[in-house]
Amino acid sequence: MMNTRIWHTTPLYHRIGPVTSRSAALDNFGNYYMRLFFKYFFKTAQYIIGPIMLLWDTLTSPRGIVRDPAVQQQIDASTDKLVLYEFRMCPFCIKARRAIKRLSLNIETRDAMRQETSRQELLAGGGTVKVPCLKITDDAGDATWMYESSDIIAYLQARFA
Repeated sequence: MMNTRIWHTTPLYHRIGPVTSRSAALDNFGNYYMRLFFKYFFKTAQYIIGPIMLLWDTLTSPRGIVRDPAVQQQIDASTDKLVLYEFRMCPFCIKARRAIKRLSLNIETRDAMRQETSRQELLAGGGTVKVPCLKITDDAGDATWMYESSDIIAYLQARFA
């Protein structure tokens, strides 16, 4: 009598037999070292590429918009309620900082990696430690937390450009 089961719907463990403890142990051993390799590979890349990105940002800093002093003072007053939480070497934070420079905005920046109080504020207010994050406080004192560098840049350009 012919088996009516179709081969591709048969679970993998029925096709190759039970997994032995030795092969499972080898699989876990390989996964552990693979995770370890990727962790240290990307940390090393961050410490090599990060300072290069900071140097590039410093050397090629964008020019800001030149405004009438009265208008700039008005904009500075409205940016007092904005705070940018960042990691110094994060490429998305660099992107947001460059947009802030390009728009000539005086927005307070807080390093959430090196300042524990800033990190705790970001976690308590925004719910997660993810950068860049723009804290927007309205006149009533209510805070809105905006993540994603592209959203932050679009908001700043729409409001201040």
